Amino acid sequence: MAAAAPTKWTPKPGDVLILDREASPQFTGLAMRVRVIKAVERRSSVSGWASFEVYQLDQHGEAVARRSVFLHVAALGPLHIQ
Repeated sequence: MAAAAPTKWTPKPGDVLILDREASPQFTGLAMRVRVIKAVERRSSVSGWASFEVYQLDQHGEAVARRSVFLHVAALGPLHIQ
């Protein structure tokens, strides 16, 4: 019996991410910490990329701005806050 393929991680509402140049060329400066609000249900013509609604977070984890971002999903991973 063949082993099941590994499941790809996809951001879901409430996940906190660090967005940098690997996530999207639009983030060329300092990395930005965000909390996912929702994935936008639009088909992308670019394979492996998706649109998300996020809250930009300040140094205390408080939402300071709402943003729409287009991200390379394979470059993302959850931020584990302790």
